[in-house]
Formats: sequence, structure tokens, C-alpha cells
Amino acid sequence: MNVVFRRLVSLMIVVIFAALMLAVQAAPLLPTMGAVSYAASMIGGTVEIHIMDVQTRVNHVLLKRPVEFQVDWSPDGRTLAYMPSPEGVIYTYDIFTQENAPVRNGEFFTDHITWSPNGDWLMFSTGAEIWAYNASTDTTARLHNPGDVTLLDWSPDGRYVVYTSRRRMDEGLYLLDLETRVDTLLKETEPDEFGVFAPSFSPDGCCIAYTVNGQTGFRSYRMNLRTQEITPIAPELNSSTPVYSPDGRFIALRGSPPAAQGFDIYMVHLASGRHRRLTNGPYNYSFPRWMQTYSGEQELPPPPDPWPLRGESR
Repeated sequence: MNVVFRRLVSLMIVVIFAALMLAVQAAPLLPTMGAVSYAASMIGGTVEIHIMDVQTRVNHVLLKRPVEFQVDWSPDGRTLAYMPSPEGVIYTYDIFTQENAPVRNGEFFTDHITWSPNGDWLMFSTGAEIWAYNASTDTTARLHNPGDVTLLDWSPDGRYVVYTSRRRMDEGLYLLDLETRVDTLLKETEPDEFGVFAPSFSPDGCCIAYTVNGQTGFRSYRMNLRTQEITPIAPELNSSTPVYSPDGRFIALRGSPPAAQGFDIYMVHLASGRHRRLTNGPYNYSFPRWMQTYSGEQELPPPPDPWPLRGESR
């Protein structure tokens, strides 16, 4: 009797363990904080900024503008900074009050904006130089003059800036130390490459994701700053502008299978390499950005313009 009982208990343990393993394998790979904004545009049409909860696929239209523009979220997840090119003016949009206002004048041509980790400063490039602007003190400071800056990002500890430059000599990916003002070449553009751009820090600051424009199209990679190891991100996709999720386990990027027409926003699980398409509509999607502190319990404002997902027409 005891032998039978022990066998039954052992069998139950095996069954429960197998069920747990199946549940883990079947569980969706989702960030713990998951909202992604992105631009949606059609040729000759209006550019819209959308935000999507990646767990529910609920989507809202936040802004509409007649031209393409760069965006970035404040660290508290409340304010969207954007720059409607070619105005040269940085605007902020509060998603809860829907207040939309310029924060600086157009004395410089501004491009490629990003928030400081503490939310006090907005960093931008003027083409040749890197500047920062503090809206509360109305202070503008020049940080660096590397020449022909493309895209940039601020490290989580606030000390470093990663940027790409197309200067004639040593074109590539750079790391600027804001304390010493010394920059280091992390990756030089190879002879078979047309450029490196769109760098993005991981939340722990140990890695940088970026895009290479090569002979076979656009491909995204991540570099470990400690080991210098370089790993491809979703190599089966033509992809660009990779950005880390707040928990560091995922990357959102603009991607397309080689034979597909147009680009969508994808989410890539870094540990497994699995990817998931988030958008599927008639628009051309670009510039993904994670909302830094979004959680499923955070209530978004009602959408000013409902957006049909999965390719339905308006």
C-alpha cells in the first residue's frame, strides 16, 4: 500500500512539473512594463505618433503632424518631446493634460532629441554639435563638437553619450564621457558598410544597440561595452532604430522580412531571439520608443482618433 501511495505521489509530482513547464513555454514573452510609441506615415500624408500597450495591443493616436519628426519619452513616462523637422523647435506633449507647447526657440537647427536620465535636460544635435537644454532654467549648453552627428542617446547614469558621426575620418559609433569630454571610437564603419546609426543604451548601461547600413540592407546589433562582443538582433529581418525595453529583456525596432513591402514595428526577446510583429497596417512605421514607466495598470487618455489595427481601412 505504501509503495502504491509513493508511486501515486511521484506520478502527481511529474504531472504537475510537466504542466508548469508547458505553462512557462506557452506564456507570452512580454516586458513587465510594456508600451511602445512609434510614427505612422504614408507617402505624401500626415505623420501620426501612436502608442500601443504591447500586452493588450490597445493603440492610441497621440499626435498628428504634416511632416516627419523625432520623438523621445521623459523618464517618468508622462511627457513626449518631439521635433517637427525642419522647424528646429522642440515641443513637449503631456499625454494626460494633452498640453502641447514649444520648450525652446529655433535659434539652432535641432535634431535627434533625447532626455537626460533625471528628466531635467533635453539633449539634441545641431548637425555638427551636441547641445543640451534645461527648460526649467532656460539654459542651453554645448556639450561637444564632433562634426556631422546623426543619432545619439544618454547613458542611464547620465555620464556618457553614445552617438554616431559621419565625419570624413573615423566615421562610426562613439562614446563621449561628459566629465572629461573625451570620446572613444567604439565601432568604425567597415569598407563594406555605408554607415552606423541609431545607438541606444540598455537600462543597465552595459550594452548599446545600433544599426548598420550594409550591402545586404539594414541590420541591428548590440555591443557589450565590457567585452566588446557584438551580437546580431533578429538577423532574419531588415531592421533599424533598435531600442531597449525598460526591463532590458526586449528590443523594439523597425523591421521587415526581406521579401516584404514596407516596415512594421517588431518586439524581439533577446534571450531567445524570438520576435513578434506589433503593427500590421497600411502605414509605414518607424521611430519606436518605449514609454519608460508604463505598466498595464496605468490608464491612458481616451484616444482622440481610434486607429484600426491589423490592416483594416479607416
